[in-house]
Amino acid sequence: AKSREETRLENDRIRAENREADARERTAGGGVGAAGAGTGGTGGSGGAGGASVPTASDNVRFDANSGGGTATVNQAAYCIDLDFTGYTGTFAGASALSIYGSLTLDAGMSRTYTGAITFAATAVGKTLTFNGKALASAVTFNGMDGGWTLQDAWNNGASNITLTAGTLDTNGQTLTTTGIVSISGTAPRTLTLGASTLNCGTWTGTTITNLTFNAGTSTITVTAATIFNGGGLTYNEVWLISTAHTVAGANTFAVLTRTGTATKTDSITFSANQIITGTLTLAGNSAINRLLVQSSVKGTARTLTAAAVSASNADFQDIAGAGAGNWNLSAITGLSGNAGGNSGITFTTGETQYWFEDTGNWSDPALWFLGTGGGGGTGRVPLPQDNVVFDANSFSTNGKIVTADMPRLGRSIDFTGVTNTPTFTLSTITSIFGSLTLDTLTLGAGATLLTFEGRDAYTLKSNGLTFDKPITLDAPGGTLTLQDALTLGVTRTLTITNGAFNANNQNVSAGLVASNVANVRTITMGSGTWSLTGTGTVWNLATITNLTFNKNTSTIKLTNNSATLKTFSGGGLTYYDFWNATQGTGKVLIAGSNIFNDFKIDAGRTAQFTNGTNQTVS
Repeated sequence: AKSREETRLENDRIRAENREADARERTAGGGVGAAGAGTGGTGGSGGAGGASVPTASDNVRFDANSGGGTATVNQAAYCIDLDFTGYTGTFAGASALSIYGSLTLDAGMSRTYTGAITFAATAVGKTLTFNGKALASAVTFNGMDGGWTLQDAWNNGASNITLTAGTLDTNGQTLTTTGIVSISGTAPRTLTLGASTLNCGTWTGTTITNLTFNAGTSTITVTAATIFNGGGLTYNEVWLISTAHTVAGANTFAVLTRTGTATKTDSITFSANQIITGTLTLAGNSAINRLLVQSSVKGTARTLTAAAVSASNADFQDIAGAGAGNWNLSAITGLSGNAGGNSGITFTTGETQYWFEDTGNWSDPALWFLGTGGGGGTGRVPLPQDNVVFDANSFSTNGKIVTADMPRLGRSIDFTGVTNTPTFTLSTITSIFGSLTLDTLTLGAGATLLTFEGRDAYTLKSNGLTFDKPITLDAPGGTLTLQDALTLGVTRTLTITNGAFNANNQNVSAGLVASNVANVRTITMGSGTWSLTGTGTVWNLATITNLTFNKNTSTIKLTNNSATLKTFSGGGLTYYDFWNATQGTGKVLIAGSNIFNDFKIDAGRTAQFTNGTNQTVS
């Protein structure tokens, strides 16, 4: 049985064939004005004006006799063929245009028209000829049984191109748009690229039902930081050249190339396994502007099966290297970084990097050495597998500042024994892949996120310092254990996303504590007091799927004295002691049906409980 959409398209096809069989020629006469497209004579070139506006049953011509004026599409317009051969005027307007045949532009014309164009032919043999003129229109090919073939290069500016029904053959021509090239809908449609070069901002091939895709020997280059929705199709050569790309769908490529840019946060993310029958190239811009190759799901590896591998200046996380390609990346240009969760890849051996002696950026290789006090030879900007040491020889005078400007700082970072009270500050969102040990220093202010991503057992020693920044544990299979009290700024959040957080009987102070995800994670509270100093949902464990929660003998204490509501979203877990020690007019809301040992509300406070929930105090 035909769907309603298929029946509609079939009826449109029949009507279009009838229109084409009875087509009349409409040629714009001299001095075309701001009327509907093609207003002018009927039949021969240069005829008198005053004829009716062309319909979907008319071919429309603009030629040398149409004058040099402006033809403005100021209402929805229709035609079979639209031909501008010999026209020297301007084609303008923004109203929609439906073309049931071919389109021919002329090199001598001007085009300011920006309306949406629908190619709705229901028969094959239609052509698109641009003669060097760019379009700036959202173009949709939507004609059941229609077929269009490019005759020369097509530049569609920043506008989208969509294939919904019919057959588009790019015929080896170059097609360029900084917008989206999309294959949509479920009607029968065919895209044949041949030897074409296709340059687009975004490629979207998510819906492949009833799609015939012929990649030929084409090259697709994607220029926007966006998702390459491959749809599980087979491609020839694909280049991804912006600052961040996600490859969606389990695709096959003859060649897949990701070239980096001059930014430290370059990445390529895979949401499924990929097969590369030729060469996989993963090229970061430099040893500082590195390319991160990663899975879309932390802790879930993506397999890249490649016949040949070329890599440089690249770090990897949750990637399995496979295929006949050489995955020994230990000595590649710029070296290779192991950010955890990888297999089948040989990485550069980790080495301890020592800082010496000046104020500077983490990304400055001149400040790193293989031994203390500038000895041991020249070091490098630390890789994710490199331990980092700041010691008594790192700073000769007071006032030195270490600015962590890299997104991946290294494995374990140790300030034990540091002298002259340096300042350690983060200038970008950054990750540590091991332990962090602080000593006598100053932590720079700022809300820059610090994430612990180590996949093994690591520690955090604060040495009495306050982190005026949010901290996240995102380490599948990893454990972060406190060595002393942890204090975050009064509005900063401690987030446990993946892995195990062990307070180790230490006190914890944070604006908010959150673990509202379904990843595998463990929170061990210990015997310390967890002070919540912020407002809003100060305790957010509403999602407890895959959470192991150890209450121990801890106390959760709310201390913010503002009038703003504070919410404790307990997720129905069993806690030890709860203490509402806030002051002022602010309310505390208890959400979820929870169990407590002691439940304490100081005098004069207001506590609310969500409707339909029960609290049990043992």
